[in-house]
This record gives sequence, C-alpha cells and structure tokens, in this order.
Amino acid sequence: SSAALAAVAALWIAACASPVQVAFDAREDFVRFRTWGWRESDAAHITAAEGNARALAAQAAIRIKDALARRGFVQDANTPDFTVAFRLTLERRLEKVAVPSAPYLLKSKDSSPSYWIEGTDVVEQRVEHFELLMDVALPDGRVVWKGAVSKRLEYAAPPPLDEAVEELLLRLPPPSDAPEPRDERPEIALLRN
Repeated sequence: SSAALAAVAALWIAACASPVQVAFDAREDFVRFRTWGWRESDAAHITAAEGNARALAAQAAIRIKDALARRGFVQDANTPDFTVAFRLTLERRLEKVAVPSAPYLLKSKDSSPSYWIEGTDVVEQRVEHFELLMDVALPDGRVVWKGAVSKRLEYAAPPPLDEAVEELLLRLPPPSDAPEPRDERPEIALLRN
C-alpha cells in the first residue's frame, strides 16, 4: 500500500546517516531463502561520470552474483525464493573544503604578549560520491530487505564495488544450511508495513 511505502521511505531516509545501512522486515524468515534471481522489471539504474555506466553495471552484477554464491545462495532464473535489484551512483562534485593555513606569529607592539594565529582557507576540491543501493523482494514484489553503502572518494578513484557489495551482503542472513555462521548485523532498522 502507499502508506506502507511512505513509512518505508521515511525510515530509509532516516537510516542513511551512516555509510552502511540495512533495513529489513522482521516478520520475514530469511533463513528459508535458498535461491535468488534478478528482478527483470527493475533493470539496474546506473548514474556514472564519463559514460562508463554500462561497464559499472556489469561489474556490480558480477560482484553481487559472486557474493551471493559465497553466502550460500544459488541463482535460479525460473522460481527464485527472492529477487535482487540494485542501483549504483558514481557522481562527480565540487565541494568547498576548509584547509588549515600556516600559522603565523602576531607580534605585540606593547607589553602584551605575542601569540600564534591559525587560520583556514576555503578551497574547492573535486570529489566523487559513490552509492550502492540493493534490495531483496519476494516473488510477489514485496521488498523485505534493503541495503545502502555510501562513500566519498577522491577524484577519479576507482569505485569500491567489491567492498561495498561485501559490506551489504554480510548483513543479509545466509540460508540455514550455509557453512558460515550468521553475522551480527549492526545499524539495522526494521521495515514495517
């Protein structure tokens, strides 16, 4: 319903203060999930500088597929237990940054003491903002898990796809028969309908 989506959106916006955020539906039994597939209706939306969006989308899809396999999930295009969609943004920005300037000695011309003064200069700096959003939905389309990683990168730095995918998927509970133990999932909010 639209009220449920509005509640999820408000919760999601409130949760995005940290670099890694996860929200999930606490009523869902995630450990029953074994198989996954791509959500056909939600093609990956990529925003990237210099026209490399298609290459980034392919790289992100490969990393997500590999990370899910390492977590114990099997890809099934026909009847998956859940579907995955992602959105990737790599955006160049100019930011104003305060940079400390060299201190200098302010000399006294009378009996008061001299003292050091430190200042700051404001400079424009080119940076890139990287964001990876992922969600997990049931076959009926209901989203039951969402994750987001947001990072500020130095200009022209390679996007941290491997790290971002791992940070998110470590917070997705593995199948109950997966070999690894369940991870603690910090920074979690609940999706409520």
